Amino acid sequence: MGHRRSVIAALLAGAIASAQDDPAAVLIHTRDKLLAMTGRLRKYSCTETIDRSSFSRANPTPVRSCDQILGERKRQKMLLDRTDRLRFRVAIPHDAEVLSWTGTPPRRIKIDDLIETGALASGSFGTYLPEIFGNLETSFTFRSRNSSLLEFGFHAPEDTSGNLFRSGDAWRRTGYDGSLWIDGDAEELRRLAIQSAELPADTTVCETDARLDYSHVAIAGEDFLLPKESRIRFIERSGQESEIAITFSDCGETQPAPIAPSSLRGDPLPSGLVIPLALDTPIDTDSIAAGDPISARVMRQPGTQPVPLPQGAMVRGRVLLVQHDLRKNRFLVGIAFETLEINGVESSFYAKLKDLEVTLPEKSWPNGVLVFPARGGRKTVPSGMVSKWITGVPPQ
Repeated sequence: MGHRRSVIAALLAGAIASAQDDPAAVLIHTRDKLLAMTGRLRKYSCTETIDRSSFSRANPTPVRSCDQILGERKRQKMLLDRTDRLRFRVAIPHDAEVLSWTGTPPRRIKIDDLIETGALASGSFGTYLPEIFGNLETSFTFRSRNSSLLEFGFHAPEDTSGNLFRSGDAWRRTGYDGSLWIDGDAEELRRLAIQSAELPADTTVCETDARLDYSHVAIAGEDFLLPKESRIRFIERSGQESEIAITFSDCGETQPAPIAPSSLRGDPLPSGLVIPLALDTPIDTDSIAAGDPISARVMRQPGTQPVPLPQGAMVRGRVLLVQHDLRKNRFLVGIAFETLEINGVESSFYAKLKDLEVTLPEKSWPNGVLVFPARGGRKTVPSGMVSKWITGVPPQ
């Protein structure tokens, strides 16, 4: 700790106006408070909601290099193509953020079904700060003062950076620069900005920019500084861009993950049954997210059904996709139902939506995508909406 203190003080030498007006001391005290807070944060978890937006250029030109893309950004009008939303539980039990299901996890639906595609970033909950302040090679520069707000710049070299970016199946280190704004009177972080160095070509991304604004959050009677919102922009080599906005809610002590009952005593249904299901969970595209639990009830079936099911039997599963496709003016809600409960006895439920207008990439469990027109930029579907599902064989 003393070594870090001397490094910061040396880097800021010449920027100190007086012993009572010392940016280096403010930075050191703020750093110590933040690292201590991050250590305490390991006991807690929060619900993380991620809203993603994808943009394309209104007047695309042939892309030659990242320098060209970055140089043209201010002159290019970007069009919003689609948005989607994800929701997880996030914790930092060790040195990295860990994502898990909200509520009782499903038995066999994989969380990778939600996170394998699209832009995603970790760090906002609690690992950005120890990565920046815990790296002995991070250099800091005092830039300016505006009343009590002090601005510092920082640089982390690639060879010691813990900032990783996925490239195919491998993770690559990337250096980064940034700025942080500290309230000198309270010695508290107010804002953080991070910009990656240019990323390797095989990542398909030129660079990323993150902006985090911090506020106080009470968790189990303790006070923490968490981002009230994080925005991370991905500038892609195709000229397209993606942005994710991250917020946290429902924070509390981390509990052992609930475990669903291991035994499924009922036999799976035979293939080829058409089962009408009425949503037991309403859908509001302004709030629902991929990762949320969802349930439905079996409706009365035609008398010709070879295996009659009791009306009101419950099926449960997870939302896998909530997307607003602005190009086609529609909402897509992907669902995977996993279990069927009849008279208190559960069995695995393998079924796809009978009439498929849109299909998801192959997932770990059969699924279907409900399609709704996007009038007014929002869709609300009350519980009771009926869709027909057809049973299939268990996935391999």
